[in-house]
Amino acid sequence: MFGLELFNTAFRRSRFDFQDKEIIARLDPLVKLIGNALYSSSEPVLIASFKASAGILQCPLKSVPTSAPIIVRQILAIIRSTGSGESEVAQAGLKALTTILRECEVTVVKEKDLLFLIEFVSPYLEDPERQGTVFALLRAIVARRLIVPELYDVMTDVSAILVTSQSAQTRESARGLLLQFLLEYPQGAGRLQTTLGFFARNLSYEHVSGRSSVLELLGAVVSKFDATLLAKHAEMIFVALVLCLANDDDKSCREASSSVLKSLVKKLGENERKVFIGHLHMWASQRGQAQLRAVAVQVYGLIIDALQHEASPYVATLLAEAQEILDHSIQSLSGGEGDNMEVDVEWQPPYQTILAISKLVQTLPEHMLSTVESTQEKVISHLLFPHAWVRTAACRLLGVFLAFHGTLFSESSHLTLPLVKDTAEKLCTQLKSPHLDAPLSLQIVKNLFFVGKWFCTVPSSLTGSYTEEVPNVSDDDETHVAEHHNGGKDSQDPLPWLFSKLSYQARSAHIARRNRSNASVSSVHTA
Repeated sequence: MFGLELFNTAFRRSRFDFQDKEIIARLDPLVKLIGNALYSSSEPVLIASFKASAGILQCPLKSVPTSAPIIVRQILAIIRSTGSGESEVAQAGLKALTTILRECEVTVVKEKDLLFLIEFVSPYLEDPERQGTVFALLRAIVARRLIVPELYDVMTDVSAILVTSQSAQTRESARGLLLQFLLEYPQGAGRLQTTLGFFARNLSYEHVSGRSSVLELLGAVVSKFDATLLAKHAEMIFVALVLCLANDDDKSCREASSSVLKSLVKKLGENERKVFIGHLHMWASQRGQAQLRAVAVQVYGLIIDALQHEASPYVATLLAEAQEILDHSIQSLSGGEGDNMEVDVEWQPPYQTILAISKLVQTLPEHMLSTVESTQEKVISHLLFPHAWVRTAACRLLGVFLAFHGTLFSESSHLTLPLVKDTAEKLCTQLKSPHLDAPLSLQIVKNLFFVGKWFCTVPSSLTGSYTEEVPNVSDDDETHVAEHHNGGKDSQDPLPWLFSKLSYQARSAHIARRNRSNASVSSVHTA
């Protein structure tokens, strides 16, 4: 017993030079001695001999090839005699076998012994105290590519564990084991379809931990599988990921599904991408299905992120979908513009559409002109949409469009005086909104600065042909001030109109703030 412990300690702490013939000559007889210790009836001696066997069989000694099968057979016999994997001896024996299978390449395990091991450890797959030993042994078996039909059944149980286990470490161990199995072992088309279908269904598992685990595994599958093999199951994975992106309440799961979707699109070829685009077109056309339309356009944006300049063939389709969604959004407003954010409207489709257009013009600036032509007026119409996120997205995209036009007036520009004045009206109205935040305020000011510079460049011939209307205000004083600074309601120069409008808004805001302060002071004195 003492000699075995001494060897185990020396083996852990020492690095033997196996090129040294003297060391080999001294260690070689230990193989037989350690093997003989496996026939002891003392449990402490058996546990120590298990550890020593696992250590000595890693050494390139002359007697290892002949002794290894005998040692492995005896360890298996001891494990059988325990009758249960709960004993300390059985656990030590399984750990020793794991090390021997992993480190000693000359070790051969018969099919009946492999079948025994799998049946022996299977009941402990979900036992927290023994899972580590079980998963380590299964990884060693998979690494050696040892095959029995029952191993496939065990992997079905491992698939369930990586979803249902409440232990992060267990889920991670199960994912690593299953991924190695999927990559190393032959998978028939039907079996792989069943496995991937199981994970696709469990993207709607009730617990976030399980969904996250599935997404991690699918990410690894997409990354490591051969593209040809992956293409056979790509449509099923794609649809499941999109549904997860649309329906999952957890932000981390939505982000993970977005990441896997981009990897999937990037990995596959043109034929599979066309199938994906076909699904997106069908979903984006579903009026009355706001969430489905929104996620379809969102995935268009992910495709642009993933493919970058390779996404050019899909730009026309995206712009057509964007126009239709934005048009439908404008029609559904029915006079709902203003500061009332309590209006129940379908905000997700226009919001995701504007974000997708933003990605398009940033990633593929060569399509800027066609994007501006098709969506500019529609984006401007959403500046007063009754949802803060839509307003912010529209205002930022408008800034990109304005930068594209430049600061000088051009007759070939898609900006017209009525359109720019309408834009200025909407931006001024945004500034009065009580729902304004600092980033949106800054973007509005940037856009108004551009509008002002653009007004400076408008030829007098053009302003002469335009009849100014009375500003759309809700206060008689504002109308009076605007007319005073413009020289009357029929003033033809838009720049003074803009200055007077903004000046009055600033003055009104200052007066309102001062009145609120005075009211607060009065209430304190009264109290």
